[in-house]
Amino acid sequence: MRDEPFLRAADEHSSALEVHLAVVGIVPCKVTAENGPMQRGDLLVTSSVPGHAMRGTDNKRMLGAVVGKALEPLDRGTGTIQVLVTLQ
Repeated sequence: MRDEPFLRAADEHSSALEVHLAVVGIVPCKVTAENGPMQRGDLLVTSSVPGHAMRGTDNKRMLGAVVGKALEPLDRGTGTIQVLVTLQ
């Protein structure tokens, strides 16, 4: 049983290139409220802030771009919230 909710992918020659990848489950996610306040249940997409997700608002553009579902709110700024990730 794993203690971490993600896979560790790394370059065998440099630990500086390590990336954490979640494909299913509830995981912490860095988010930004740049696209408006986030509520529980909002679908999240990539944002202009590197390494952060934001609330998706355009259903037509979100097809295939959703990274997860917010399980916690974020009113403003940036933060880390719990997100449900399911590979679709």
